[in-house]
Amino acid sequence: MDNGKKNYRFKICILTSAFPRDKGDLSGNFILCLTKELIKRKLGIFVLAPHAPRVKRSEELDKIKVYRFSYFFPFTLQRLCYGSGLPTNMRHSLLARLQLPFYSFFQLFSLMWLVNKERIDIVNSHWMVTQGLNGALIRKIFGLPHILTVHAAGLFALKRFPFGKYIARFIVRNSDRIITVSSFVRSNLDKLIGYNTKAIVCPMGIDTDIFVPKDQAKLREKYKIRREHILLFVGRLVEKKGVEYLIDAMKIVTDRLPDVKLLIIGTGNLEKKLKMKVTKLNLPSYVTFLGVKKHDELIDYFNICDLLIVPSIFDRYGHTETLGMVILEAMSCGKPVIASDIGGIPESVKDGYNGLLTIPKNPVDIAEKIVNALTEFDLKEMGKRARLTARTYRWEEISKRYEKVIKEAFMLDCGIEKNNL
Repeated sequence: MDNGKKNYRFKICILTSAFPRDKGDLSGNFILCLTKELIKRKLGIFVLAPHAPRVKRSEELDKIKVYRFSYFFPFTLQRLCYGSGLPTNMRHSLLARLQLPFYSFFQLFSLMWLVNKERIDIVNSHWMVTQGLNGALIRKIFGLPHILTVHAAGLFALKRFPFGKYIARFIVRNSDRIITVSSFVRSNLDKLIGYNTKAIVCPMGIDTDIFVPKDQAKLREKYKIRREHILLFVGRLVEKKGVEYLIDAMKIVTDRLPDVKLLIIGTGNLEKKLKMKVTKLNLPSYVTFLGVKKHDELIDYFNICDLLIVPSIFDRYGHTETLGMVILEAMSCGKPVIASDIGGIPESVKDGYNGLLTIPKNPVDIAEKIVNALTEFDLKEMGKRARLTARTYRWEEISKRYEKVIKEAFMLDCGIEKNNL
């Protein structure tokens, strides 16, 4: 396949630390969705992501050329990426921490190789560490336009580094355009840098044609779910998700509404601890851990539930939710959301309109909001409003904004005025 002969307006390298390893993998799935939409706009997309055992080093997925680089040997000992995510892996694994310099070096080397091989026009890096840094280095060395997409994890990591502010400034100064995934992230970036970066807020999107309302009764029959009220949590079982406070809240909820069940989808380093907590509080019949679910099953569970619960907190490292993709996915399925009033969550969850906001780390308030939602609110009407909210995050709309930024960065590099685009 000769991508150089294809009729692409621009060739873009998407530099990321997470990308689906197979069809059932949800790791970095939003990057895949974004690239699919950009392909529709006649943009040549080349993804550079870390390798994982038993995964092809290069392949084509839906016209997207994917390259994967190894960063440690033997390959089976690569621990930095995937699983619980790069930041969490580093916190819980010494081996993962030791691999960061190797990861950064081999990523930069692979990026230089790919830029030359595919004649890349623009690099779009996702997460400041280490993708943003390497994208900035490529711009500094070769003058290649660089678009930085800032997600919370990389930003919060730099806030903890001794010289993080100066690294962040270098990355920003060597970025032609900066995108943040929420206003919350933009304000934190500006605080770290010390000046207004003029970043563009452009969240990750969702496919509202896939995440759609379905017949709840039929799905509950299919999955043999008998309880009247179903609550759902979806996410990694890590500290910043605040699941322990939701479990505490369930003790209060079930005393008032015994016909309630909480389904927990996801895994993580706190899974064992959370299961022990459920047992200690005598809640096994009210709380079920379902592990990881495939994409299609996840859509079913969004439709099975009455409410999605997102009890996020600031963890000990200052990490929290930037916006929360599962919030938008549940809303797209017509489900109201009860979520913490924290981070970027209030940008999508409007209290009393499409969901309810709770006080972080407050099981009593979480329980009160759950009971109120189930007994006092018209969940169908609230769900309809949630669906309307989700539609403003359609990938079609998000990709239009990305395309505009890409054109601006390219034309800026060519010395063409913005109003001549």
